[in-house]
Amino acid sequence: MSLAHPPWRGVSWIHGLLPNQSMKGATVTVDTERIIVSVTGLACGGGGATTVERSLRRIAGVRRATVDPWRERAVVEIDPRLVHPSQLAAAIRRVGYGVSEPSRRVPSRTSP
Repeated sequence: MSLAHPPWRGVSWIHGLLPNQSMKGATVTVDTERIIVSVTGLACGGGGATTVERSLRRIAGVRRATVDPWRERAVVEIDPRLVHPSQLAAAIRRVGYGVSEPSRRVPSRTSP
């Protein structure tokens, strides 16, 4: 059996590490980008921020998503190899909100 393709599903896989092995002391660095998206149509207390956050978090490669209805913006941390900013705008529009200006990228590095 090849370990390159694990036979189990829904399990995080780190190359060379079996699920029952410990990562104690290991540091994994992931290059991420922070994207700021202006969201229109949000109202304070209406639940729109939560709806937009959930929509963004469903995209593979989105690490974090936080929506501030007061400022009408979403701050999304993504893996740029998996997610394009246009996917973020499409996810926001799909749940009934608008995107008023192009996304801004702010590079960052995180350790999960």
